[in-house]
Amino acid sequence: MTVEERMKPVITFKPELASLNTRSMNFGLYPMPNRFQDFKHEWEVKHLENSWDLVFKNTFRDIEKILLFSNSHSTRFEFECYDISHL
Repeated sequence: MTVEERMKPVITFKPELASLNTRSMNFGLYPMPNRFQDFKHEWEVKHLENSWDLVFKNTFRDIEKILLFSNSHSTRFEFECYDISHL
């Protein structure tokens, strides 16, 4: 997903505050099908298993682009830091 696509909610809904992750992250939800057996939708297990290779890309350039973009809109960002290296 491009930065422009990720910014569509800001353009559409004009929230006062939004979250901004300060780094790329891996969401490893792949063990979940082993812990739970009852899923409501057919796509859920495949989606969880695919997280083995899923990276949420958020480079320094992406972050800068988001912040510069937000200057022309009224949305401010709460920075999400999950590790001391994210500061």
